Amino acid sequence: FAARLWSIDLGGLAEHGLLVDLHRDQLWFSESGGSVRLHLRHPIAWRAAGSERLLVDMVLRDHLTPLAAAVRRLGPISQRLLLGNAASALLGAARALSRHRGGELAAEPGWILARGLFDDERLSGTISFNGSSTDYRRTSCCLFYRTPDAGLCGDCTLTHKPETDSRLEKGST
Repeated sequence: FAARLWSIDLGGLAEHGLLVDLHRDQLWFSESGGSVRLHLRHPIAWRAAGSERLLVDMVLRDHLTPLAAAVRRLGPISQRLLLGNAASALLGAARALSRHRGGELAAEPGWILARGLFDDERLSGTISFNGSSTDYRRTSCCLFYRTPDAGLCGDCTLTHKPETDSRLEKGST
């Protein structure tokens, strides 16, 4: 869901200088076979100074923060972990846009825009950019490796899958 949200405005802003209005009243979503589909009833876009800040506000404040609050009401999960998920989704959307265009990732407008969004205090510190301008790791682990038959994500902060206590996996104490 996060990657799909980011991708709408990342593409619009990086490719055309247009910020698409993602207001909650306009954005519809549906689930089909485990995939989330997004639809804008009446798409509206504009050019504005400070569009990058507006993009981060629309995605984080208007969509992902309320979603994270709902998830956190269901059980204990770190806010930092959820912000890391949002940050990883942003960079994943930028990579997908770059693959679509077929250019060098570091020079792609979507990637440059996405990297610049990490100046926002909500995203700052969620990703550690290493060496090259496109090499990065999350600063929090999403714990995907704990799911059955899973490994580590490509941007995981961990370098190897931790040993797990088989008693915890079976739900015993």
